[in-house]
Amino acid sequence: MSEKPFVEARELIDLSPGTSIAIWAFRSCAMGMTRCDCLPMIFSDLFGEEGRDVLRHVLVLAQVIGHSGQRKLSLTYPNSQRVTHDEASLLRALNAAQRGRNATVYAQLHWIMAGAEVSPARKALTYVAEKFFNRGLIISDPYAKSRTQSEDEPATLEHRIARFVLKPSR
Repeated sequence: MSEKPFVEARELIDLSPGTSIAIWAFRSCAMGMTRCDCLPMIFSDLFGEEGRDVLRHVLVLAQVIGHSGQRKLSLTYPNSQRVTHDEASLLRALNAAQRGRNATVYAQLHWIMAGAEVSPARKALTYVAEKFFNRGLIISDPYAKSRTQSEDEPATLEHRIARFVLKPSR
């Protein structure tokens, strides 16, 4: 029996806005969908002058994983609410980097890269995680038991962007 492709009972809407923005950007970069002006515009709005550099590191991360990794990752389309297990591993690595859990970062990247050298991916991932964290954009672990944000929290710019970018498509 094959494993289900998506993380059960978890959608991006259940996670933090930082998670939605990070995975949307990664999926777009990994799938070569970077010509849209909305990526640089949103990253500029979120990260100011550092926006292009943060987005460049997301692109580098996607390229390193795609070209150096020893297996093909399972990704869904950029604005999907669903999260594949490979995407969840990446999000778990980003979350661990934000929390300073280096062993978890290494373990997740080792799985993602399937034994290939993880240092270049780790460098880009750590940079992205740090920049998101510095802007208050926490990246959730999709396998965690609880939400990182309360339902009662007011909509921030990040929430509005995440809702715009990731419209539910059922």
